[in-house]
Amino acid sequence: PVIVLKAGKTHEGTKAVSSHTGSLAGSSLVCSSVFKQAGIIEAESLEQLFDFARVFSNQPKPKGKRIQIITDGGGFGVLTTDWIIKNKLSLAAMNEETKQELKKAFPAHVVIKNPLDLTGDADAERYKTAIEACLKDKNIDMIAVIILFQIPTLTAEIVDVVSALSERKKKPIIVIAAGGRYTEVLKKSLEDSGVPCFSYPEKAAQALRALYEYGGGK
Repeated sequence: PVIVLKAGKTHEGTKAVSSHTGSLAGSSLVCSSVFKQAGIIEAESLEQLFDFARVFSNQPKPKGKRIQIITDGGGFGVLTTDWIIKNKLSLAAMNEETKQELKKAFPAHVVIKNPLDLTGDADAERYKTAIEACLKDKNIDMIAVIILFQIPTLTAEIVDVVSALSERKKKPIIVIAAGGRYTEVLKKSLEDSGVPCFSYPEKAAQALRALYEYGGGK
């Protein structure tokens, strides 16, 4: 994929670029239209440019825009839901077979819907079961995995679990995790294994939208 970042989108920015070679590029609206027709992904900031690059470099194209959220924190799951919808993506509706499989595997307090809330006592094995079930479900196109590493039941084993499942390349899998130094260390391990990680739901949703559009979605 080709990802571009165009400067000079504001009136003042256009004036500033007028003395540079960038002035040859034309208006931002025309450029955006041309980019879209050519299948070029346009980023809105340097940070977004690198976010998109990380997702495109390691994740397969999705078949659709239906996202399953897996979380160990209910509030973070709701925030992610909002940003997915704001980015014109949709929540997946897991099929009945998947629901029954998870009901048999999990304790009664786990919330089996979307977001799939594994709750604050989740461990690596619970995440593995959830992600494997979602990878098999044809109603799910992409998986957003929220990991709050601070809960006592989670160890560094979760990194190996998510990395191994992502390596199958069946569906895009991204991780959302916010926290301090411990979280950043584990996120770095995930990134090194090819799993894109985001600190905030809005960044993750924007990257998934770009991946969906690159895959042919509108």
